[in-house]
Amino acid sequence: MPLESSLVHTISEYYHRDIGTYSSYLQHFDFIDDQPGLRERLAQEFYIARYAAKLQEALALDKNSFELLGHLKLQIIQYAGIYEAVISYLLLYKFPTHTSVQKLGKKIGSAKYVRISVKSM
Repeated sequence: MPLESSLVHTISEYYHRDIGTYSSYLQHFDFIDDQPGLRERLAQEFYIARYAAKLQEALALDKNSFELLGHLKLQIIQYAGIYEAVISYLLLYKFPTHTSVQKLGKKIGSAKYVRISVKSM
């Protein structure tokens, strides 16, 4: 059953007071200038991660609770995915001819960038 609309409004104000605007998250990835879909998706994922962290803060979960561990695990996975996408982008699109990247490619096989559609959400 959904919460009462007044409570939803209070919670929404709490979230948005500190997490900023979506456009501010886009600015974090402005170095991705040739893949706007990737930049937008990363900004969304970063915004979602901050939103989840704010939920964790709002709930004031006990530091020994399994619920908190669940929140932390999901955040770690979320941030790891963001870092993985940024690192892959930098290696494959900004430095593909660098000798270290070439050596890495030989060690792990042919690296391919996989596009993640914003429409898939």
